[in-house]
Amino acid sequence: MHQHVECLKEVKVGTKWIKKQFGDLQIATAFQCDLMSEMIQYMKPFVASDTVNINPKIEISDADNFSMKGIPVSQGVAKGTVRVALDLKEASLLQPGEILVTYCTDIGWSPYFPILGGVVTELGGLISHGAVVSREYGLPCIAGLHGATLHFKTGDYVLLDGNKGILQRLSKPEDS
Repeated sequence: MHQHVECLKEVKVGTKWIKKQFGDLQIATAFQCDLMSEMIQYMKPFVASDTVNINPKIEISDADNFSMKGIPVSQGVAKGTVRVALDLKEASLLQPGEILVTYCTDIGWSPYFPILGGVVTELGGLISHGAVVSREYGLPCIAGLHGATLHFKTGDYVLLDGNKGILQRLSKPEDS
């Protein structure tokens, strides 16, 4: 496990180096997103199957009305079911209207945006891939919601407020 922590440190160093060389945080963030996606795939056999963040001090809440605040990057409000997808294989399970909660997106995720109800990413900002494509499709989107893939799970019913940057777990509605 120690070598995986060292690998994460190397990603941070690499991101800082790119930012210093090119003066562009967007390129550095894209670099970090690509590397983290690859690392997640590499580390899956060594950590719990649904865990990305290996920090054991994080407490996960299953309580209704739990909420987190990130950066509002595309306006709108949506209620729907969460689909946590950490890679494109998991994204292939997306159903129409679901709210995608992921670490980050890149061009490979673009075909899924037309069916989404909203987007939440742990990485990114106003000009990240997820934010730009969400605005193009008129989807509410929150970026920079660190820990979202841990605190929310597939099947949670949530309110995504892209105006305020809040993702809130709600009680599941009763079938009518």
